[in-house]
Amino acid sequence: MFPSIILRYPFKPLFRHYENKSHREGDMENAQFCRLLQLPRTGILLLSKKKLWQPVERYVQMGFKLRFCIQREIYLQAKHDMLYEQINENPSTGDTSTWVNEMQTYKTELKSLNETICNLERETHRCMSTIPDGPLKRMLCAHEEKEHWYLSKFLREECTHSGGCCGRDCGCCEKLRNDKRPLHRSHCTSMCLCCEKAREYPINVDNYEDDPMIVDVFLRGWR
Repeated sequence: MFPSIILRYPFKPLFRHYENKSHREGDMENAQFCRLLQLPRTGILLLSKKKLWQPVERYVQMGFKLRFCIQREIYLQAKHDMLYEQINENPSTGDTSTWVNEMQTYKTELKSLNETICNLERETHRCMSTIPDGPLKRMLCAHEEKEHWYLSKFLREECTHSGGCCGRDCGCCEKLRNDKRPLHRSHCTSMCLCCEKAREYPINVDNYEDDPMIVDVFLRGWR
C-alpha cells in the first residue's frame, strides 16, 4: 500500500464525520475536501481503480453527448426556421423545392435527435446508478446539486480557450439554451449558433467525438 493510504485509512471515519458536519453547515468546499481525503488514492493513481472510475467515465461522456445533441437540436431547428422564413418571403423563387427538401431533411434529423436525447437522459441516470456508493459518488452528486455548477472557473476557462461564449460578453452559457429542455445548461459546442456567428464559418460535425470544442480527456488519452 502507498504510505498516503496507510496514513489516511485510520482517519476515514473522522473525515466522514467532518464531511457530514460541513455538509449540514453549508460549507460545500470543505465537505468536498473531506470526501477527497476518503478516496483510496488521488490524482492519476485513482484512475487505476477501474471498477471505481469506469462508471464515472461513462457518466461524464454521457454528459458530453447530451451537451452536443441538445445544442445540435437548437442548431438544426434554427436552420429549418431560416429556410421557412425564406420560403415565406420568396414563395415564387426557383429555389423553393430545394428549400422544402432541406426542411424535410432537418425535420427527419430533429425527430431522430429527440429520440437520441431521451435515450441519453435515461442512460445518464443509469450510469450514475452504477457508480459505487462512496465519497467519489457523493462528490459528483454534491457538485451537480449546486445551481450553477457548470459555471465554475475551470469550466469557464475551458469554454473560453475552446472559442466559446465565455470568452465574449454575450452570456450564452449563463442562459437556458433550449426552453424545451430546462434541466440542461452547458457550455458551448461547435453547434452553438453564437459561436458560429463569431468565428464566421460553420464546423460540420455529426457527433461530439469529432467536436474540437469539447475537451473529453478520456478520448484524448488521459488515462
